Amino acid sequence: MKKTNNRKSLLYNRWKTIGWELLLLAVFNIMLASCDKERLSGSGYVVSETRETGVFTDVEVDGPMHVHLQQGSPAPVQITAEDNLMRVIDTYVSGTTLHVRIKSGVSLHNTRDIDIYLKSATYNSVFFSGSGSVESLDTIRTDRFEYRLDGSGNARFPIITNRLETEINGSGDIQLNGSANIFHSNIDGSGDVRGMDFYCEDADISVKGSGGHTLNVSHSLDVSIRGSGEVRYRGAAVVRTDIAGSGKVIKL
Repeated sequence: MKKTNNRKSLLYNRWKTIGWELLLLAVFNIMLASCDKERLSGSGYVVSETRETGVFTDVEVDGPMHVHLQQGSPAPVQITAEDNLMRVIDTYVSGTTLHVRIKSGVSLHNTRDIDIYLKSATYNSVFFSGSGSVESLDTIRTDRFEYRLDGSGNARFPIITNRLETEINGSGDIQLNGSANIFHSNIDGSGDVRGMDFYCEDADISVKGSGGHTLNVSHSLDVSIRGSGEVRYRGAAVVRTDIAGSGKVIKL
């Protein structure tokens, strides 16, 4: 019995040692990866640059940028940023999508805003990841539009469309005005959709977490809340709710 216990003890100590070695190896790899990153601080001197990218209808942005949309005849992308940061701001079109991002392997510290000015004949979707912002300088007119925000950024969209889909993952904020026949919205986190100047006929709203939503809806409103989120609405819509937690649906 004593030999068996000793053997178990030896095996336990061996596995414990291996566990610590694996943990230290993982920490070392993380530190090595961070050391490999180029650390780049802005010079403080702001310049503008124009880039030809080709035609696009969809936009994907990843980074601490402020994106300004215009709808009209396609035009080159215009970037305003600190001069020494221009080389690490990637802009390229793949299929129908314009990608705007910071090059991989770069740890960026900008001291001035990075502004991206885009112009396209139509927009079908905008996906934004980061802590910056997206705003439309014109009212976007399109048959269908999808906007997704991952992170803590914010967006402002005047829009007229048949079908609108919005998604927030994180603490971001979307301000809407305009109209849509059909509106689908999903919030996962503490984000907010502010739509008191936005009007729709049918809406399907999902909130997971503490997020908030406001809108005007005239025909039907389906709401699913998991958590403490709130949906506030105006209008004579028929309302159906599915709530788990302390969430609320409030008619204004």
